[in-house]
Amino acid sequence: MSVKKECSNCEFFIDKKCAISQSKYYEIDYEKNEKIEIIINNFDIFNDTKTSFDIKEKKFSLNITLGDSYTCQNCKFKLDCKSGNCIFSVLCKGKFYSQFKGNSKLKNIIINVGANFLKNHAGPKILKKILNSKNSKLISEAKCLPDTIFLAKEIFFSKEPSPLFLKSKIFGILDNELKNLENSKIINISKIEREMLENAYKIIEKNYANPLSIKELSYKVGLNESKLKTLFKAFFGSTIHEASTKLRMQKAKELISDGQNLKSVAYKLGFSALSNFSSAFKKHFGFTPSKFKD
Repeated sequence: MSVKKECSNCEFFIDKKCAISQSKYYEIDYEKNEKIEIIINNFDIFNDTKTSFDIKEKKFSLNITLGDSYTCQNCKFKLDCKSGNCIFSVLCKGKFYSQFKGNSKLKNIIINVGANFLKNHAGPKILKKILNSKNSKLISEAKCLPDTIFLAKEIFFSKEPSPLFLKSKIFGILDNELKNLENSKIINISKIEREMLENAYKIIEKNYANPLSIKELSYKVGLNESKLKTLFKAFFGSTIHEASTKLRMQKAKELISDGQNLKSVAYKLGFSALSNFSSAFKKHFGFTPSKFKD
């Protein structure tokens, strides 16, 4: 894996008077003459601003927005990058523009792959839809899978990721999202049901310290328990309990990384005792919170 300051296939410009920007760029060797690009952006936007970047060759892009929303477009194409969403698109050669609102924080991860990667890892529905595309276009826009959010945050908050660490997380994200994209049309979920499921996920995120029961969550979103469990699993790729646990444990890692002591973290996450928190953490990650803190 190699590390560079600027993307080899695009050039990005941002006005320093409008924002404090920090970007990291990595390349993972995939096959001869093909690499996977990873761009990690962390922008603190002061004023409304517009930036530009040039795409120098066709790429297939996965955009995971962890912070505030923004837009990206060219003359014929527009992406609304909303917080918590995962966008898969085809970007063809040309100039693009991104718009950011003042008093916002952009945190996102962009993964760019080539045609050979898709041919080897994507299903026939995806390949048929995008490989022959001659123009930039949106392929999919949906709420990120819980596993994707979890892996993306691990990458984002890692100060100096090793090549093996980064490669495993990126391949995990791509595997999750490509499988979900391939299966998305098989699942019959209406627009209203999708909004209910996204609302359910927001409620789970908000109540990570004191998870709601299935009955309580069902009542809040307006879906019966059986349908909620079935559609949630189909839409997000994990059960409600799995999603809640992953969010809770990810929050634990963030709090520990911020320097908070383990007793305080356990309390904030709703555990009655430090030993219970340590057991749950070890079961989820395979190592104790004390080891992670060290």
